[in-house]
Amino acid sequence: MKPATIFLIVVVGIISVTLAYAFYVKLDIAVFLATAISALAYVFFTYWDEYVASPNLKITFDVTKPAEYTPQLSIPLKDGLATLMVNHRFIRAVIINQGNRSAHGCVAKVQLLERPKDCTMFSEEPKTLKWVDIPEGNYIPPSGGNAVLGVAFSLEKVLRMPGKRCAFQKDPDASIRTFALTPEAIQNMSMRAQDAFCTGNFKIRLTVYCEEGNTVSRDFILEVSDEWQKLTMHPP
Repeated sequence: MKPATIFLIVVVGIISVTLAYAFYVKLDIAVFLATAISALAYVFFTYWDEYVASPNLKITFDVTKPAEYTPQLSIPLKDGLATLMVNHRFIRAVIINQGNRSAHGCVAKVQLLERPKDCTMFSEEPKTLKWVDIPEGNYIPPSGGNAVLGVAFSLEKVLRMPGKRCAFQKDPDASIRTFALTPEAIQNMSMRAQDAFCTGNFKIRLTVYCEEGNTVSRDFILEVSDEWQKLTMHPP
């Protein structure tokens, strides 16, 4: 049932009950109107605050818009004492606020739902993702305002981690190039093996939490390729 329908039913109910009570106890019309108006005002403002003037978030991803959702950028990467310019491919989601109130204190997480058979990469606990573009204070403006969320990234340069990290891999040393875009991984990938993906399809869930308003989740398949340019994501 739609909120507007619920609101109408409540209003009619309040008027009916108040009117019946007024006739029963023989209240004069002035007292009846004052009582009815007070009750309706309370219901109206409660409804407005709960359903109308509140954030309404939506998670979007569109692979046909690469500049916005799957950009490829060359960014600095430390390699020992040297700093190299390394090509990265990013997977991003755009969070749109369709409501009439700003969503404040927004935090986004990614959680693993399913991974390839025999694969042990990317640990199962929810991980906080990094906002790529969001107003200061981590709020999303109302009426179509949006924020850009980093989901994952892949490097042209292979990162080698000592020791076999995944039962799915055949190499004695793990050759990793794809990570979830957590604040920790983007700063020091070699120390964030738990954020790394090996080759294969991973079912993940993106969830955005805010201080008020709706919590929104959406599932995706993250396709990780041996070729860094082919990292992509799509709905299940």
